[in-house]
Amino acid sequence: MNILVVDDNRVNAALYRQVLSAIPDAATFCFSDPFAALKWCRAQTPDLLIVDYRMPGIDGIQFMRAFHKLRGTASVPIIMLTAVASPVLWQMAIDAGAAAFFLKPIDKTRFLASVQMLVHKMPPPFVKQVAVT
Repeated sequence: MNILVVDDNRVNAALYRQVLSAIPDAATFCFSDPFAALKWCRAQTPDLLIVDYRMPGIDGIQFMRAFHKLRGTASVPIIMLTAVASPVLWQMAIDAGAAAFFLKPIDKTRFLASVQMLVHKMPPPFVKQVAVT
């Protein structure tokens, strides 16, 4: 499985790569330039996109919208990462297609659990399945 990380902070990208290395079948591709990442996406479709909000030239919301215009990306889950604690930004990310939203610094355990649930299309473990009669 291919995981695309787009974050202009190379230290953060290296941290995410290290955390994601716990997933045995995952190949992580990191880009600090969002435009280079979009170019890569024209030739490859990742199984998961992890994108920062604040980046030069294009923010994470704009990146998600551009990403979803590419063929074959409509079902790719997206995780938005940001240091901006804003309910408005959270809603904008969800509206643009984010399946999960994490504030930096990330909780590595929750982050990894979310990644695994999204790429393996599993329901969250904390949601009890209840039959309604």
